[in-house]
Amino acid sequence: MPLFLNERQVGFDTTKIGFPGIGDCMALAVQDQGGLFGFHVMPGDAAKVAEFVRFMHGSVHYTRNLTHLYGCSRWTKRYSSKGGYSDWEAELTTIGRALRYTGPVSGFDASHGTSLKQRDSLYIEFRVQGAAVTFHYKRSSKVTGATDGSGVASPTDDLREIDLDRKAMNEAGKRGEAYAEKYQLTSKLKYGHTPSLKLTKATYGNKGDFHHVKSTDTVTFNLT
Repeated sequence: MPLFLNERQVGFDTTKIGFPGIGDCMALAVQDQGGLFGFHVMPGDAAKVAEFVRFMHGSVHYTRNLTHLYGCSRWTKRYSSKGGYSDWEAELTTIGRALRYTGPVSGFDASHGTSLKQRDSLYIEFRVQGAAVTFHYKRSSKVTGATDGSGVASPTDDLREIDLDRKAMNEAGKRGEAYAEKYQLTSKLKYGHTPSLKLTKATYGNKGDFHHVKSTDTVTFNLT
């Protein structure tokens, strides 16, 4: 059973991480020796990557041996109607630098070859297959799963959400500091907890599983 990350949620799983509702968001994961650390990155969330790093470093699963960075999104929705590889590479480079990561960076453009319409969102899943990770997806309308209401508590230390730290912001304001958003990791899940997801219907075409992204449809560069 994979861990499912809704918007602005971070988490860890040894074998699978799923990202529901990817429209103009990014499904992001970094592979550690023990498994995958994931982050459902909304647009404009670059400032929140530091909290993702804090989550990783505070996890009992963190081994400090990061081997691969992954980022999958719909380029024409996340960047612009003309968004492309250079936008994706630039964003993953910025995130990789924040992680102090060097090594291979891979992903796929979900705007290409998925038959999605502009208004569609999709579910993306990363699966650990030995030393590699494979990508899988399905249109959101063909995936079912119940999400608990807003504000529920995380059932595990391996799932947190990044939210504004209003207390720290108020204290900074009282000290006369210029306004600046501050963030924190919280076990209170504003975007809810999704315990499970599955295909609406198994068909001959999908054979009861999500679509597998072929290696020829993935892109990779090396971050030094």
